[in-house]
Amino acid sequence: MQVSEFETYDLEHSRSVVHVLKLFDFDDEGGSLKIDLKEKSNLPENMFHLLNSLRRVGITKNLDLILYKNTKKSGHFFTESSSGETQLLLTFTSLIVNINNNSIVFIDEPELSLHPNWQIRYFSLLDKVLRKTKNCHVILATHSHFMVSDLNPEDSHLICLKSNFPIDTISSQDIPSSTYGGSPESILYNIFNVRTVSSIYLERDLKKALELIAENSKDKNEIGRLREKFESLVLDDEDPIYSIISALQDYEKNYV
Repeated sequence: MQVSEFETYDLEHSRSVVHVLKLFDFDDEGGSLKIDLKEKSNLPENMFHLLNSLRRVGITKNLDLILYKNTKKSGHFFTESSSGETQLLLTFTSLIVNINNNSIVFIDEPELSLHPNWQIRYFSLLDKVLRKTKNCHVILATHSHFMVSDLNPEDSHLICLKSNFPIDTISSQDIPSSTYGGSPESILYNIFNVRTVSSIYLERDLKKALELIAENSKDKNEIGRLREKFESLVLDDEDPIYSIISALQDYEKNYV
């Protein structure tokens, strides 16, 4: 297999391998190649393949990637990176290498292991990666309210998926209003159906539901909407909201 690999090396490839070798700084411990992402690189696009050629020929044995941050003088091995750093680097480097015009990119739960600051910055990083491509679309699944709050309404669209019980189906809901810059309480309540302590959005809907009952309202659509919203919330077994849900159900049954 090694012989067949070498047989594919033409003169141009061999010169490229030598060029990469000349870029290394050598000392008694070996050679190193420094890549500064803030500066324009003169490295060939097939850098990885050329480094692999050096390994196959036997000039290099072990390749280690050391990362340096702007805020720190010393570096650390890539294998010592946090899970969030690793996930970011692998995702975006894979995109840079493989993305083409007219592509559809699927990303599942990118917020895993990411600090909230990185979750908020995720879409700006994604925009930089896709800046030189045309007609590319990204379908991203997330449970992060931080990421939802950073969706720019000018170039994005939000769709919520909901599991239906007891019927084992999934329905979709188009969210026409913008969530850009929305508060955590607003997005958790309105998008993810999660109750937070002292949520003004939940309190507003509870007050409205009680007022409709007190006024003997015949607004069936609004009463049903509020009941369905409360039923979709993640609640503890002893949550007092259940009594309001029951009251709405009885009111719909007997008076509307």
